[in-house]
Amino acid sequence: MKNIILISFITIFLISCSNSTRSEYISGCLAETPGGSSYEELCACAYDGGIALMSAAERKAFERNFSEIQDAQYAHTAPGKIFLALPACQEELLK
Repeated sequence: MKNIILISFITIFLISCSNSTRSEYISGCLAETPGGSSYEELCACAYDGGIALMSAAERKAFERNFSEIQDAQYAHTAPGKIFLALPACQEELLK
């Protein structure tokens, strides 16, 4: 059982390391906080939760930093999904 959990965490870590958008978001988020591992967890949770709430089109626009004309329609809704995920993350970290 411990091996399965360890392998799961390693897999998640490797996948998240390859996601530069996620890393950039977490770095930017941490820059706006006092720092600390709990804030890093909060930023990561908000990003992951927000991505889960986004539609495929919002996610694609967000990942390319709204660089295409058609992405403009998602410039407010996609980041808003991350904001919507934040309270649940805060609640989870306070437990």
